[in-house]
Amino acid sequence: MYPEISQELKSRVMRRVYGIWFLRSVLPWVLMEMALLALFFWQMTDYVWVRFVWENFIIYAKAHPLGFLGFPVNAIMWADMASQLTLLGLAVAGALFAKDIAKSMRSLGILAK
Repeated sequence: MYPEISQELKSRVMRRVYGIWFLRSVLPWVLMEMALLALFFWQMTDYVWVRFVWENFIIYAKAHPLGFLGFPVNAIMWADMASQLTLLGLAVAGALFAKDIAKSMRSLGILAK
């Protein structure tokens, strides 16, 4: 037969196969992780007033020039349990999402293995 047509047909079929595989196996996990991340961000807005945290951080940084590094630890340590758990969930969901993105970039050859 004609090798050009055969190769073109093979490429089109494989593109569809990869597309279907992506939609069935990868996309649901990515959407679930994004929804989980959005849920934790939304939950953080109920428990944490970011504007006040930044104001306190600036005040603390002006008072203690090198002591501002300990501010996040103190802020988390003295926060209520709901804020701490929400922040923990946000960190875990973000780490899982970052791991999946890095894994995808490595498989595409964007990052070195």
